[in-house]
Amino acid sequence: MEKSNAYYRLRNEPWFSQKVLSSFGIKSTGSVIINGHTPVKVCKGESPVKAEGTVFVIDGGLSKAYQKTTGIAGYSLLLNSYGFQLVTHYPFISVDQQLAQANEGTYVKKVINQKLPRRLNRNTTKGKVLQQEIAHLHQLLAIYSNR
Repeated sequence: MEKSNAYYRLRNEPWFSQKVLSSFGIKSTGSVIINGHTPVKVCKGESPVKAEGTVFVIDGGLSKAYQKTTGIAGYSLLLNSYGFQLVTHYPFISVDQQLAQANEGTYVKKVINQKLPRRLNRNTTKGKVLQQEIAHLHQLLAIYSNR
């Protein structure tokens, strides 16, 4: 059995995640720690969301060897302008079983509730660069149109 170190014992504590973030010079508001390659024992009630939403454990057992321990086949973490979503993956089944269960769905999205403003493309680093490029293109168009 693998022995857990202090990080795994303390990662459920919000104060600890804040300390980890600050030790890397990252502001805690809106920041999260993403933990990968760590089985989440869903069958024992463990949640992939820890420390009041500041730690996400996203790799809950895609490997068949872990599925008895976890009860699922892992997680994926998605991020869009509305925030984070977790997708739960279930073990692969035969095509016939999958088609029979097609209406039941094979994953669940769990929206992680955080009080963050909606993040639009124009407010990202890349979005600001694109806005500058658009402004330059408008300037070039104006110069070309005045010839």
